[in-house]
Amino acid sequence: MNIIITSIGRRVQLIEHLKETFTVIGVDASDCNAGRYFADRFFMIPRCDDNKYLSELLRIAEENDVKLILPLYEKEFAVLCDNREMFEQKGIKILLSDKEIINICNNKLATQKFFEKEGIMAPELVNNAPAILKPVDGMGSRGVYVARTEAELEAAKTLSGNEYIIQEKIEGTEYTVDVLCDFEGNIVSVVPRIRLEVRSGEVAKSRTINDKAVIDKTVELIDKLNKYGKVAGPVTVQCFVTEKKEIVFIEINPRVGGGVPLTFEAGINYGDFIKKFINGYVHKDGICEFKEIGMLRYDKAVYTSL
Repeated sequence: MNIIITSIGRRVQLIEHLKETFTVIGVDASDCNAGRYFADRFFMIPRCDDNKYLSELLRIAEENDVKLILPLYEKEFAVLCDNREMFEQKGIKILLSDKEIINICNNKLATQKFFEKEGIMAPELVNNAPAILKPVDGMGSRGVYVARTEAELEAAKTLSGNEYIIQEKIEGTEYTVDVLCDFEGNIVSVVPRIRLEVRSGEVAKSRTINDKAVIDKTVELIDKLNKYGKVAGPVTVQCFVTEKKEIVFIEINPRVGGGVPLTFEAGINYGDFIKKFINGYVHKDGICEFKEIGMLRYDKAVYTSL
């Protein structure tokens, strides 16, 4: 069975995991990436803001008998949501939440309003330090500034060329929670990971932890999101647990997280579940169990003539 992963970039461990179940076809707007050397096949395609993007992606999918597309890049999500039917008519599923969910998650102000409306504990919006300044349409850690003083906050406002939000700085233990849902919004797995060390927005040292409070609050969050549309596929939720044991949510990303290989090693086989989703599986067995395990990442390179 063949699947496409878009914007494969450097997501080598994700590719290798899914290759255990599928023939993985990687696509990217650049041919200068490590992922292409690990995918079974690779195709360069136009950027998602190019009017040829959809037709090229569909052509590659049809010519390679692709059953599912797993998008990784936030800027592709709205385009693919708007044109989902085009692919589904050809028997190609897109593992991505509904457009309403994407709109909430990909806009930091919309996420904040969702938190407030649904009574989910989140950082307050402020205009004084210490604070975190984030672009409204930001991705990962790009454009995020930590301002510890008023001077740093004013400098961050000047440096940020985009619309932004300013949140209070939360202190505590930072978690990333890997969530997987079927196409009907049923939760398959919820795996919290403590972020022990982060480099360039992606976790370098981490461990899974069976924290019932974090799991229960994350399930509650996903259930509330499901009121706005169907949450489907991978979702990455970020939160802090404070000294008072309060669980404060800061972000929801409707995609696979960079540290998800740790969740694979903890016993959640995304490949097996995605294959079941393609075949119409609806999950009714409750949340899957996982083991507690640590991860220490290191750098590895591909050498090529370029």
